[in-house]
Amino acid sequence: MASVLIDRNRHVAIALRRESAGVAIVLHSAGRLKLQHLSDKEFIEGWQEYDYPLEKVLDRFLAHAEEVGATKSAKNAIARLRADAVLMAPKLI
Repeated sequence: MASVLIDRNRHVAIALRRESAGVAIVLHSAGRLKLQHLSDKEFIEGWQEYDYPLEKVLDRFLAHAEEVGATKSAKNAIARLRADAVLMAPKLI
C-alpha cells in the first residue's frame, strides 16, 4: 500500500513500492513530478510518514502534473494509484 511521506525540507512524496535495494517514490517539487529510487539509507534518514489522506495527495499530484508536468512513469504511477483508490473506496447504497 502506498503511503504519504515528508522530508525535513517539507517536500511531499508518495512511497510506491519496496524494491530490492530501496524504495521507489514519486516526488512533488516546484518542477515536474518525477519517479525516484532511494536507497534504504536515504529513505530512512531523509523521509518520514506524513499523516495526510492519500486520496487528497493523489488529487494534488495529478493536478500538479497537468499544470506543470510529470515524467511519464510518475504520471502513470499516480494515475494507477488514484484508480485503485477509487475502486477501494466504500460505496454508499
